[in-house]
Amino acid sequence: MLKWVLAALTFIPAATHPFGPQSTIYNLTGSEPAFTPAALVLNDDGSVWLSSLGGNRLAHATSEGKLTIVQLPAPYSKSQIESITRDMSGNLWFTETQSYDGSHNYIGKMTQAGHFTFYPIRRNNAFLMGIAAAPNGGIWFTEYGADRAGRILPSGRITEFYLGRGAFPQTIAAGPDGNLWTTGMHCVVRISPSGQMKRIIVPIDGQYRNIQSSGSALWMTVYGTNALVRIAPSGTVKEFQVTSGRFGIIHLDPGPTGTLLGTDMNAGAIMQLSDDGKLRPVVTLGANAVADHAVVTPQGRIWFTLSEYNAYGHAP
Repeated sequence: MLKWVLAALTFIPAATHPFGPQSTIYNLTGSEPAFTPAALVLNDDGSVWLSSLGGNRLAHATSEGKLTIVQLPAPYSKSQIESITRDMSGNLWFTETQSYDGSHNYIGKMTQAGHFTFYPIRRNNAFLMGIAAAPNGGIWFTEYGADRAGRILPSGRITEFYLGRGAFPQTIAAGPDGNLWTTGMHCVVRISPSGQMKRIIVPIDGQYRNIQSSGSALWMTVYGTNALVRIAPSGTVKEFQVTSGRFGIIHLDPGPTGTLLGTDMNAGAIMQLSDDGKLRPVVTLGANAVADHAVVTPQGRIWFTLSEYNAYGHAP
């Protein structure tokens, strides 16, 4: 376990309105240091933290347009951040998919005061991906390359759970039942806080990518299809055909109470998903614009990232 203090650069990027007056877009093309917004997580004050696609930086964006880019300290500056989440104390946690030494993987934590702590996963080629905060205060993560899920406690103690050969877990989410849920190969895996596991077969062809809780059920995207899958805490699985075209909803993120926000490759919009499987557009981005992730503040502002455009934004 190694600890560091951040070094940061703050500036105000230029704001534009290419998708109409409802959206404000901040383009970071040519920014120094370079930053391509990807994942994001909401803070209590309505600001957001962002990760850089394929990069080793985090950024804090305020509602006034101020952006602070944070570089991971050396030697971790050669790593790549994959996913981010916040715990109940406001600490930011993230997975690193490539370690600086080429063998170990790390879970990173940054406190609100800007102090970094790195926890090594001493398993070669673990290929850390998803990360989520559990209701009991632990942080859970997935090891795509090692067919495992892991739990790290506030003390720093790490426990790993083998999901079975070829599981390839990607994202992970805390469910409404208090369990953790992760995507597997042709299944989802329900994991209790103590590590008891149950596989639930999902009879739908495709690559299961993203899983999120709506507050009453789990919803999952199926890459390369126009389907969404609802999994009740009891294990009941139901498929919904929700959009037209080869690709539909690619990511799901928490939305207003009882709903989720989905980024739609076909509609060029951010959609709100209700628990009956119905979608409605809440932010229109245009036919060629595809958002990566989206989150909503208690006041109703929706933040989103557009990595293809090297931008992030909000509406209104």
